[in-house]
Amino acid sequence: MLCKIIVVKFTQEVYASFLMRLSISILAYQLSVHKPELVVFTNDMNLRGPRFLSGGEPRAPRSAECSGEMFQGDYVYIAHWEQLKELKHLPSFSICVGGGKEYITRLSEQHCNGMGLDRVDCPETRIGLYPSKPIGGGGVDLCTLYDEVNAVFEMYNQAEHELLTAIIHNAELSDVLTIADKIMGNPIWLVDAGLRLIAHSNDMEKCADQMACEALKTGISSSRAMDIAKENNVLTLLNTSRNAIFVDFPPVTPYYSMNIFDGNNRIATLTVHCFKLGPDEYMVSLLEHLAGILANVIRQKYSAQYLRSTQLQKLVMDMLGGIEFDPKMIEHTIVPLQWNINDEYQVIVVRMDRRDRENGVVKYTSESIQAIFPDSVIVELDNSHLILFHCNGSGRLDELNANRFSQFLSKRNCKAGLGMPFTNIALLRAHYKLANAALEKGESLDPDKRLYCYTSYIVPHIIDLCAQSIDVRALCHPDAIKIFQYDLKNNSDLLKSLYFYLISEKSLTAASKLLNIHRNTLVYRLTRISDLFPVNLDDPYTRLHLIASYTILRHYNDTAG
Repeated sequence: MLCKIIVVKFTQEVYASFLMRLSISILAYQLSVHKPELVVFTNDMNLRGPRFLSGGEPRAPRSAECSGEMFQGDYVYIAHWEQLKELKHLPSFSICVGGGKEYITRLSEQHCNGMGLDRVDCPETRIGLYPSKPIGGGGVDLCTLYDEVNAVFEMYNQAEHELLTAIIHNAELSDVLTIADKIMGNPIWLVDAGLRLIAHSNDMEKCADQMACEALKTGISSSRAMDIAKENNVLTLLNTSRNAIFVDFPPVTPYYSMNIFDGNNRIATLTVHCFKLGPDEYMVSLLEHLAGILANVIRQKYSAQYLRSTQLQKLVMDMLGGIEFDPKMIEHTIVPLQWNINDEYQVIVVRMDRRDRENGVVKYTSESIQAIFPDSVIVELDNSHLILFHCNGSGRLDELNANRFSQFLSKRNCKAGLGMPFTNIALLRAHYKLANAALEKGESLDPDKRLYCYTSYIVPHIIDLCAQSIDVRALCHPDAIKIFQYDLKNNSDLLKSLYFYLISEKSLTAASKLLNIHRNTLVYRLTRISDLFPVNLDDPYTRLHLIASYTILRHYNDTAG
């Protein structure tokens, strides 16, 4: 229900805030085949469509609207110069056929925006939707020009409608960017603050630019492209600007760049590469509009933490989310750490203290953990840290750093679950679940501890998994149930004593120490069990069954209590 409320709210906000409008510069860009002469005093995107100066008739206007006082500032007016020159005040936005320098001078004097078209023969507009007839003074067909201008608005409106629909239906970000490609007319990609590629439009895969192909292959922006930006003193501007920027430094393909911020932190950058349509500096306003729509989507799909993470941390997060990667991709990502995909690994999940999360010392905790486990990757999740620990060579988890880690957990008021060692990093997600299970069962069964090893909680975890489909009491050994019922009736601890005796490998000394009772007391209890319930403790399968049964019955009793 909450999700539905969010979707409705987002839908309303999107349509209210991002009703597609254009600037006079974008119109000139799309109608550049007519070679317009442009005068721009404001490049704001506030035009909602075209209008004729006076009902579409080419004769000189006589209506009140043409007095200059009733033009609407959010429409662009189309007219011959013979019509416009009779006006005392030009519309704020106009497209004039004929007039030449005289029209341009009037625009400049009155601080109005417009483009002048001379008589030219043009086969089609950039968008290729409407064929163009000859345009020029005198016998020009203004309706043809109107159709072309209107086609530009329709093209952008249709593309934005598709974009908003995709966003509302939670489409994949690559699909959203592919639709955004239609608006910009060129391929788009999204990189994080570390210039690692997150998503791109489909057309990006067809590019022939060597540096772009390198980025698609490696997943990170070309170092050569970064060097060129640095050599031209624009790298700092690219990393810090809150406005869209046009960049053109060969041999890099010209592109537009727009940063997306989370507060004061740059978390991502939208880049539009001019592979299909030629660049135009005025298109930056269109990218700013597009970024305004996509910023919320990007923040929703990718947390700020994800966008600020390293490439390997992102890989870990995506694997936890169930994404499967080609082994070659994994190998490429872990090569800088000198790891191998089939090395031995171990997962540790550290649950943060609430005060640490609220007081903003998560980063300090992360760096402290890194000092204990230098050969590891640490990923900050919502309420915890995941440690992917590399166990090969000197990185093994020995008693020394295990004790150091336990002391750290106690000092920071944290708890941690330790999964089992495993080979093949592709199995990370399954072993993350085991580490979480160790933490969950450990906190429940041994709340005074700080570090919980999965090997100590395998049986309880298996029981929990079985309980999802069956009443686990049915799995218990019949004699264990009888002893359990006897204990309940007589307030005794026979089954518990038998359990500790068995897990101590039938050592009376070790078991009595764990139970904190005298050795003779344990002997008495085991004798009592033998007298009442003759059980074959020499059979290994029976011993295993009894151990599991005690865990099941204790769990059942705790739940019932």
